[in-house]
Amino acid sequence: MYFGPNMINHSIMSTNFIKSLILLVGLSAVFGACTDHRQGELAPNRLRLKRSISTYANFPGTTEFSYDSLGRESGFTYGNFKGSFTYNIRGQVATYINAGPVISVVNGYTNYEGERNEFIYDSPTALRIISNTLVALAGRYLPDREFTRRIYNYTLDGQSKPLGQYNTGPILGGQDVRSSSYAYLGDNIVTEKVSNCGRCYETTATYQFDDKLNPLYGLIGPGITEVQRSSRNNVIKSVLADVGRPDIESITTYEYNTQGLPTKATSSTGEVRFEYERY
Repeated sequence: MYFGPNMINHSIMSTNFIKSLILLVGLSAVFGACTDHRQGELAPNRLRLKRSISTYANFPGTTEFSYDSLGRESGFTYGNFKGSFTYNIRGQVATYINAGPVISVVNGYTNYEGERNEFIYDSPTALRIISNTLVALAGRYLPDREFTRRIYNYTLDGQSKPLGQYNTGPILGGQDVRSSSYAYLGDNIVTEKVSNCGRCYETTATYQFDDKLNPLYGLIGPGITEVQRSSRNNVIKSVLADVGRPDIESITTYEYNTQGLPTKATSSTGEVRFEYERY
């Protein structure tokens, strides 16, 4: 849940540009993984991220990750939120639930501060994620509550890399359509563009990376951005270009352990510490 280098995410959150992505924030780097896709690189040390501890104001606190016997992410905890995953027979994520505390009970329906996400794989290059605010009746989730629904449509490269996505969902006065596109250099997203048809503007961020393995690569959790999830290395510099505003530059520095994994990331707005476990 590291925010320092991802300027688009910071800008979005500060302007409520993509409110629902605070919980979802894309979900594409583990779609095609049957096992932990980082095992080959980490096999000599058998290390994986156990927890991240953040001082960033938009997501402060500790996120702790758990894994199943196949090395796949099985869940996470963050404060009062608890994430859980199910997988299909091909080893792809089938559902992702991020459940928080109960916020209201109306006519027997329980509203939670969280989301339930269903993954539909239309082809190797097309994925839909149907996302709903968590609502339950007599303990059963009701994922067909239309007024809470947002649909994310991903274009993939056939190897589970996201090339772009657009999403639609209800807003005051009608439907809103938002889209993103990603350009890669090797295994890292170097350019990210986000546009909002409802507000008719586009934001572009460019990224530079170190040559060390990113511990958030392939993980889903609160605050983990698409760039962090889908890039193999760690962002060290980002530049945000927004129409009508000065460019915003962010620099992130890292401390590493003897295996070359980052143990701390620091920018001008906060820091995150990373702790690992052997498996």
